Amino acid sequence: MGGNFWVDHGDGSFTLHGSSTQEGFSWLDLYAMGLADAEEVPDMFIVRNLQDNDDPDKEGSYTGDKEIISIDQIVTEHPWYDWVGPPVRSQGVFNAGFVYLLAPGQIPSGDMLALHARYKS
Repeated sequence: MGGNFWVDHGDGSFTLHGSSTQEGFSWLDLYAMGLADAEEVPDMFIVRNLQDNDDPDKEGSYTGDKEIISIDQIVTEHPWYDWVGPPVRSQGVFNAGFVYLLAPGQIPSGDMLALHARYKS
């Protein structure tokens, strides 16, 4: 959460692709929000011993040791797991409210009321 997206070149080098604020939510973010089940979260990796390549031709390229991390490792090792408990199935049904606003003295349109009614359960 709030991390970076790295491209793994498979040779021990990595390039910073962007941050989570640029790329949207990661699978870990979605899991933490309850929008993805643990089974949906793919393995991810962290880069330990990160070092800049210091090569002007490879600006933004780094080397380091790739370590694969699974969601199971995160859930069982994270300190909040003890009081949150095991993961539950993510929410699949959401409630949303729609409000049809009118200016004072304006009469509701039949088409708009029908559209509003289509979304009521």
